[in-house]
Amino acid sequence: MFIISVKDKFSAAHKIPGHHKCGNIHGHNFGVEVMFKSLVAPKDENGMTVDFAKAKEIVQDITQKEFDHHFIEELVINDKKVPVSAENLARYLYLKISEKLLEEDLPLEVYSIKICETDNFCAIYLVI
Repeated sequence: MFIISVKDKFSAAHKIPGHHKCGNIHGHNFGVEVMFKSLVAPKDENGMTVDFAKAKEIVQDITQKEFDHHFIEELVINDKKVPVSAENLARYLYLKISEKLLEEDLPLEVYSIKICETDNFCAIYLVI
């Protein structure tokens, strides 16, 4: 198995209704790390499972278009509206990126997604 990692970042505002502090609109420079796993041996003549640029494009197609410099009021996960916590962002990205991988027919699966609101506070969605 191979694991490859793509990092990205975006700036966005959100709020978490009912939270004593985060219930107010505020923003973060979110950090994102997506780890992909590939169970197939690289078939590329250069020994690559996938071009890093292609993996980055898949991640940024969501992070940059849907989130960067946006006010994210809520996310829709499994037809349910949920607050924009780091945990829900990680799960949302897992679902969206997994869809894109199927559409693109790439030999990758999402292994984990890490969302950091600051250098000190992160949530990881780990696929078991």
